[in-house]
Amino acid sequence: MLDSEISSKADLFTKDNGFGLYDPEEEFVLPTLEPDKDFDLKKTFPLLNELLFQRILLGRYSGAFILFEKLNDLITKHASYEYVNKYGKTCLLGDIFIEVKDAVCIEGSINCYPLPEVWKEFYRHEIKDSKSLLQLLFILSSAKYAGYDYGIYPFMNKEFMPEIIKFYGFNPNELTGRTLKLSHYDSASRVIHLLADIYLDASYSRKVSRNILASFFPLMNKRGAKKMFAYETYNGKEEQAVFICQHASISYWMYDLCNKRLSGQEFADCFTIRYNYYRKLNFPNINPLFSFPKSYLTVFDFGKACDMGMIPESEVIKELMVRPNAEESLRLASSYLFDRFPRQKEIAAAYGDTDFSKLKKTLEKVIDRIVTIELKRGEAPTEVSSLAMKLERMEGASLFVAVLKATGKDSLGKADYYTNLSHTRREVFSKLLRCCYPSGTDTAETLKELLKGTNITGKRLVEAAVYAPQWAEIIEDCLDWKGLPDAVYYFHAHCNEWYDNKKKTIISRYTPVKAKDFQYGAFDIEWFHEVYREMGKKRFEMIYNAAAYISSGTAHARLRRCMDAVGGKMKTKEVKAEIEKNRNRDLLISYCLIPLNKHSKKDLAERYLYLQQFLKESKTFSSQRQESEKKAVETALQNLARNAGYTDVTRLKWSVEMELMKEFSYYFTPQEHRGVDIYVEIDEEGKPARKYMKAGKPLTVIPNRLRKYPYMQELRNVEKELSEHYICSQITLEQMMEDKTVLLVKELDELARSPITGPLIKRLVFITNDGTTGFYTNYTLLTCAGESFPQQPSAEIRIAHPVDLHKLNVWKLYHDFLLEKEISQPVEQVFRTLYQKTEEEQTIQQCRRCGGNRIQPKKAAGALESRRWTPSYAGGMQKIYYKENIIALMHAPADWFAPADMEVCTLEYIAFYKRKPYKPIPLNEVPDIIFSEVIRDIDWAAGIAHAGKTVSGKRFGPLT
Repeated sequence: MLDSEISSKADLFTKDNGFGLYDPEEEFVLPTLEPDKDFDLKKTFPLLNELLFQRILLGRYSGAFILFEKLNDLITKHASYEYVNKYGKTCLLGDIFIEVKDAVCIEGSINCYPLPEVWKEFYRHEIKDSKSLLQLLFILSSAKYAGYDYGIYPFMNKEFMPEIIKFYGFNPNELTGRTLKLSHYDSASRVIHLLADIYLDASYSRKVSRNILASFFPLMNKRGAKKMFAYETYNGKEEQAVFICQHASISYWMYDLCNKRLSGQEFADCFTIRYNYYRKLNFPNINPLFSFPKSYLTVFDFGKACDMGMIPESEVIKELMVRPNAEESLRLASSYLFDRFPRQKEIAAAYGDTDFSKLKKTLEKVIDRIVTIELKRGEAPTEVSSLAMKLERMEGASLFVAVLKATGKDSLGKADYYTNLSHTRREVFSKLLRCCYPSGTDTAETLKELLKGTNITGKRLVEAAVYAPQWAEIIEDCLDWKGLPDAVYYFHAHCNEWYDNKKKTIISRYTPVKAKDFQYGAFDIEWFHEVYREMGKKRFEMIYNAAAYISSGTAHARLRRCMDAVGGKMKTKEVKAEIEKNRNRDLLISYCLIPLNKHSKKDLAERYLYLQQFLKESKTFSSQRQESEKKAVETALQNLARNAGYTDVTRLKWSVEMELMKEFSYYFTPQEHRGVDIYVEIDEEGKPARKYMKAGKPLTVIPNRLRKYPYMQELRNVEKELSEHYICSQITLEQMMEDKTVLLVKELDELARSPITGPLIKRLVFITNDGTTGFYTNYTLLTCAGESFPQQPSAEIRIAHPVDLHKLNVWKLYHDFLLEKEISQPVEQVFRTLYQKTEEEQTIQQCRRCGGNRIQPKKAAGALESRRWTPSYAGGMQKIYYKENIIALMHAPADWFAPADMEVCTLEYIAFYKRKPYKPIPLNEVPDIIFSEVIRDIDWAAGIAHAGKTVSGKRFGPLT
């Protein structure tokens, strides 16, 4: 976009002249679609027409209602059937009809529900065909709203029902009153819809929908097809235009017509009908309160119709710029068409083979025109300011530089980084800057060339890189600031209160700290030092100042405190005194980041116990404040763990475990209360449990008089905390095995003496740097053959992985030893499944052992997240090994950030990448332990969430 165009033409582009893109006087009309000659409306609804006949002559209901009654009786017959629902609760079919636990939805979602064969048999013997099934669905669509006795639904029934009865020849609501009174109406309705997923003939359904809508369209010209509905709002009474075609008995067919993937002539007919209704309603804005949103046209329908030559480009431009729904259309189009993955795949799946090339070119014209008008504006909003604020993405370094030039020395929008609705000059320009992305051809050289002759400074470019991080890499090369993207995302992680899915994925490559923890004040010390060293003090401060634009202020100030604490600018005594004076939660978080002194063990224990004391004191405040202070303590504990060099809070607790045991020592000693001795006991496996003794004899049941005794609640809390510590210790030990975490023998010996971790450690196999393996006890490794190997306190040791045992040819020996001695390990170690690379995989970059397996994403995501996997914006789940600088990525195209909304998807392959710089790694360069653990995780998750092919160990090829 040229400056000359902006300066000379911007003021000429208005709505009156079509913004220079279309002729506003030109009217476009699509021919009205006629119903098929052989279409007979009466023959389409025999069950419903039969109803009227039976009522008049026989005085009883028949037809469709008889089928509903029979289905209701069938549900009553099986009402006592017991099943476990998806939430793990046992329930009766008569009480609730919901998905069963661990359901596998193969060949229709009805298989996810209890007694699927019963309902299929009902269809085969009672409903019998698609024609009857479609009539039942039609009745349910009317019944869905017939029971509402408020708002728009009774209004629509009252105003439009006479014309609708005249059109159909019967009252679609005739059955609704009796149907809604059925004892199992909700369950019967669900069964009908589930049967439709399997048995409804889509082509027949679309044919009926198309013909009914084509037949009904002439009624739209009659008086009374439009009514004004008055309703109460916070601002008083308002009116909304309501049309007869929005009544459920008509809009159902509109929804049914477009609720399938269409192509060719089917799409052309569908678009023609919906467009004519849309035009007849004067292109209304979609309001979910008064309509069925999915039944209306979207900008992508217009794009496909334009590709097919059905409509001119001007219709698409109007949809994007001037019609009531233009803002939403522009938001959708800019978001999906410029987002290369995964959103484009979503659109492609819904619209077949349409590539939307014409729509994208049209969108680029529209965006250029909006930007041209906006960059010439003064303080007052323009006709397209609201459109500019709805843009999600636009591409090109030329647009980026034009926005920066127009911004000048003005500050960037700060108040609401992603949700500001203001149309001021500053906020609109800031929005344009945020949504501008590099095109596929933009480079640092491109940007340098565009910057020539401008007054855009390096400082402004740094602010732009922070404000719009998608430009950070190009600006890094342009300014020759090595490491700028790392610094930008460091500040986004710590300062920005909101992360989109793509940013979450990028940030996860830099740090193991979760995005939500950053929002509460978590601080990555190692990342800070890395960025500070790379940038230097002057550049780091410049980026920090720029980060003020992406924060509401609180997080930015908190980050300064944290950095000052890590830099040694705070003193523990002074900070502690301030915390005690004001109970400042941000200072509490910073307090744990002050470097530990030389006697770090003692200092660490003191800070840990201080946090516990702070938490106890919070019990005197309101429940809301207790919760916020509890979260602050949890975050402070994470920061303290990282400050001490630990990867998690469990290892921090190990370090101060003896102090922890001292704190709880009182509860380990029997205390007499009302004639009963009560205490907590830790058994030989490390598990805590409450014990009750009376006259020297154990009680199996706690006396009622003690159940609400205050000391009992204290005891429960102690048992709960120690139990959580026991479980977390198991998880941490397994992670240490996977990560090859090294300990000093003297550290291990301290853990071995603990009443909780000691019993866990003594059942694990350890390995030293020289390859010696064995069970640890008192500075000695004991092999399964009875040999003992003394260890020096300063020697390094770690938990052995099956890969280690297999390479040393001792795996089977330990396997047999554990079986013989009947030793149960706290984590899967010796009996862990091992996966090795095949000869073929030694020469390729992608592991396709799992390729083709269909899984249920919600279950798979839940399983993998428990194994430290996170969603990836690239379409799959990722597991990051920070020490080894490796990312494992499971490719399965879908939006894994919202797995609950997803249907079954297919695993494609597993690949490995360098974390920094991000590039593929051949399988033969992937460490054996990482490869084995990644494939094991996928095998396990696919087995839990399989939907279709049966996934087994043999399918993946483990070494057992």
